[in-house]
Amino acid sequence: MAEPPEDHANHDEIVRLAELAALQDRHARYVLDYAHALPGSREQAEEVSLEVLLTGWRAGLAHEPDQFASRLLLMGLVRREVVVLRRRRATPTAPRAATILEQRVRPRRRRSDISE
Repeated sequence: MAEPPEDHANHDEIVRLAELAALQDRHARYVLDYAHALPGSREQAEEVSLEVLLTGWRAGLAHEPDQFASRLLLMGLVRREVVVLRRRRATPTAPRAATILEQRVRPRRRRSDISE
């Protein structure tokens, strides 16, 4: 008797979450410590660590047998994420595209306005 499709989907999701947990168990402490060693707050380090672990999980690092290579890649991702976070916080927020368009586009004059 075949299992219903939703059981397969639930099983796949459980397996993927187990892979994320395994990746976190192996590398989270090192990633967080490295992110915290770079200048920034503890909150920033946690934000960077979470993003890096999710990126590594999506890239399939949970299946990588060489933990040293995985950790080295994750440390590179930490550096990149810290730089991205600093740049994002250092640059003023750009005006929305809609606001820019509203400033550039002038309202059209209607014929009734012209004839008066």
